[in-house]
Amino acid sequence: MIYSLLSTAKSLLNFLKKPADQQDTDQSAKQQSRALFSVLMIDIPVMLLLSGIIALLNDLGWVKTNNHRVGQFLQFAPVWMVYLLAVIVIPFFEELIFRLFLRWRRNYILQLFVAVFPKTKSSVYHFWNRRYGVIFYLSAAAFALAHILNYEDENSALYFLPLLILPQFIAGLFSGYLRVRYNFMLGYFNHALHNAIFVSIAIWSTEMVMQQKLGIDNDRFSLKIEGVSRAGETIIHDYQQDSLHISGVDLQNVISTLTYKDVDLISTNNESQLMQQINVSYIRRSAENINRDSLIMSHLAQLYSFGKTIKHRRQKVQMFSIKSKPILMKHAVQDHREMPSSSTVTSDKITFKNVSLKEVASLLSNSYKIRFESDPSIEERFNLELPNRNLSQLRAVLQFDYGIFLKETEKQIDYVYIEFK
Repeated sequence: MIYSLLSTAKSLLNFLKKPADQQDTDQSAKQQSRALFSVLMIDIPVMLLLSGIIALLNDLGWVKTNNHRVGQFLQFAPVWMVYLLAVIVIPFFEELIFRLFLRWRRNYILQLFVAVFPKTKSSVYHFWNRRYGVIFYLSAAAFALAHILNYEDENSALYFLPLLILPQFIAGLFSGYLRVRYNFMLGYFNHALHNAIFVSIAIWSTEMVMQQKLGIDNDRFSLKIEGVSRAGETIIHDYQQDSLHISGVDLQNVISTLTYKDVDLISTNNESQLMQQINVSYIRRSAENINRDSLIMSHLAQLYSFGKTIKHRRQKVQMFSIKSKPILMKHAVQDHREMPSSSTVTSDKITFKNVSLKEVASLLSNSYKIRFESDPSIEERFNLELPNRNLSQLRAVLQFDYGIFLKETEKQIDYVYIEFK
């Protein structure tokens, strides 16, 4: 194993000194497996070292990687989707784009060019061999530069561009070596295994990791706030002012709960910060009248460094206007206090069970990305089935099936603006 590792390291180094479009003489499956394993053994410590340096610079505040789009994807996407895309699908297409053409006979663009202009074949092939090293390194550089889009802080990303994309540049060289010296699939396997290893490390280190940000326990109240890297089941239990338990909910929804504003009325200057998932647990211990919501909001503002202001805007609103209450009441729920309420959202419909019209308007606002409001005087609860993301169809169903007419109006809306510092 040591001999194979040293032999591959020497071959890799010689190739990188002077890249050439030439396969290894030994193309056996055993040799390919050894080369793949050896390159991975070289790749892993190099990537860990570079990742550590970038993490250190992030802690020092010199670069900002907290809003890295891949990190956000790992945080919020299901694990199966992470592996499917990051390990199987994306590496395959990246290899097609950035490394398939590194062999002359697989460079279909140049092959098409010389087929159309056959007299240029000799000069093009001569240029290819003479400038192959430049072509090879440019392919790795292009692969690395494509990853700069993962960084949301453009100023930080541009200033430290060489360092931030160095891991991708080196990974591109390693996969390119295997692609040229052996074949396309070996380069792809290296890319996929590289991603699988580091995605697994990221998931393993963050899976349901809860970082306690605040813990207060006194005679008046108990308050615990935790940051959650990967949320499990989303739970909100609100027992009036005595307690509040929130699990695996993003900050936007927590603020929505505490301010009694719909989610679409929570605006911000930093969307990714607002999407952080947290746990909140509050219990009142004394008979003292404590404003629970203000208390929790003030601690959240300190922990996450944001300010909260109420702003106003003129906005078009779709108002529920009851045109036929007898039709609507056919769908009213009897003994609604004994039944659970729920809403189920699919790509084409939303099913409501035992919900108020205010709750219907709130969920439609989130789904349609426009503002809906209902008549607060209607206290009954209903079972409804409505189309999702088709406004004209929604108007028809509400009118003919439930006796509700959508009336568009414009009004001044109060909304909560969260400004992160």
